Amino acid sequence: MCERRAEREMKNAVLLSGPK
Repeated sequence: MCERRAEREMKNAVLLSGPK
Protein backbone atom coordinates (compact mmCIF):
# COMPACT_ATOMS: atom_id res chain seq x y z
CA MET A 1 0.00 0.00 0.00
CA CYS A 2 1.00 3.66 -0.12
CA GLU A 3 2.67 4.41 3.18
CA ARG A 4 3.98 7.72 1.88
CA ARG A 5 0.39 8.84 1.12
CA ALA A 6 -0.62 8.14 4.74
CA GLU A 7 2.40 10.02 6.07
CA ARG A 8 1.64 13.00 3.80
CA GLU A 9 -1.99 13.02 4.95
CA MET A 10 -0.96 12.81 8.60
CA LYS A 11 1.49 15.69 8.12
CA ASN A 12 -1.23 17.66 6.36
CA ALA A 13 -3.58 17.12 9.30
CA VAL A 14 -0.85 18.20 11.71
CA LEU A 15 -0.14 21.33 9.68
CA LEU A 16 -3.85 22.14 9.54
CA SER A 17 -4.25 21.48 13.26
CA GLY A 18 -0.92 23.12 14.07
CA PRO A 19 -1.56 26.87 13.74
CA LYS A 20 -5.16 26.47 14.89
